[in-house]
Amino acid sequence: MPNVAASPLFRLDRPLRVTPAFELHRALTDDGPAVLVRASTPSDASDEALDRLARGHEAVRHPRVPRARAITIEGGRRAVLLACDVDHDGILVVRRLAASGKKLPWAAGDWFIDALRDALLGAHRATLEGAPVVLGRLGFGNVLFSTTGAFFVVGFGANAPLDNEHGALVTADPVFCAPEIAAGGVATPSSDLVATLMLKRSLAPLVDLPGPLSRALRGEIDDESVAVLELATWFDSEVVAQVPPRRPPIDEVLAAIARFRDLLDVGLDRDGFESRIAQELDGSRPMRTLRTLAIDPLDHELSIDDGPRVRVGPALFRVLHRVARDRAGASTHDLLEAGWPGESPVGGSGEGRVYAAIKRLRQLGLTEMIEHTGGQYRIASTVRVAVAS
Repeated sequence: MPNVAASPLFRLDRPLRVTPAFELHRALTDDGPAVLVRASTPSDASDEALDRLARGHEAVRHPRVPRARAITIEGGRRAVLLACDVDHDGILVVRRLAASGKKLPWAAGDWFIDALRDALLGAHRATLEGAPVVLGRLGFGNVLFSTTGAFFVVGFGANAPLDNEHGALVTADPVFCAPEIAAGGVATPSSDLVATLMLKRSLAPLVDLPGPLSRALRGEIDDESVAVLELATWFDSEVVAQVPPRRPPIDEVLAAIARFRDLLDVGLDRDGFESRIAQELDGSRPMRTLRTLAIDPLDHELSIDDGPRVRVGPALFRVLHRVARDRAGASTHDLLEAGWPGESPVGGSGEGRVYAAIKRLRQLGLTEMIEHTGGQYRIASTVRVAVAS
């Protein structure tokens, strides 16, 4: 078990990613911004998974893999602080790129994949419990971005962005993995490399393909595109679709990736990638004072400023809905009736329910959105509430 620190002073800013098993929040601590990872429903198994997450990140020494420390939070349960300043997960970034209608230059996209691969290779040089540190499954939820376009990779030791505390996949977002991982096999550095190739291929509709590759994929074969097609086919048949004993060594795959880049005659463009992501995330513009709270009564979901959709329980959602629908405010009694209609709690237990509900909503990122003045709870005037019909 890693050294566990007493809980430092921190304030949850907003959720970055929420699954049925784990929550990732942007947090403000005495040491600066961080990502706080905690269990959606704490248990001994989730505490063990979070300990593995902390150990995995502490074992890796790479600038795109944030350092970690396990901490104790309410109820004596475990959480992990990842030392990085980020604002969104990769799912939102991909959605923004798709919605923009403007393709990402190949050199910029290829730099991202190259940097992502380098982070995974850096993790593979570290060991945890006698084996290389690997992800196994890879998704855009593993990649956290700042509004400057910089990114970090998270999920080593325990893949909290994608899996539950037992290592089973729990997200419906796109996830990429080698055949042996899909079949329940053991993750290896080779399987991580396959996952990066699959993730790269998924971005093809959002990237401006170089001429030789575009022609090859359309079946327009010429002297220039035939070599590109042959190598692309090799990646599919001999690497992505191949089982581990027959898969080429990692060094051979990396050499083929470099050869593929030479054939396309396009370099890597870090500045182009980061500036484009910053543009999509408004990182180069002043922060907007007007924020958005979107709520969906049908699915009991909420989202903040185009962030991830978070599903909450029926009673908690009814409390939120009651606060959001009346700008004049709602009393504790109003919220009790809304959250638990027809019930008559004894003594102060009713107020306790309301206070616990408001506290939970603030933990989900509504700290600055819910005001409490004159005995009334209300949504701040700087927040636009959007209710799904």
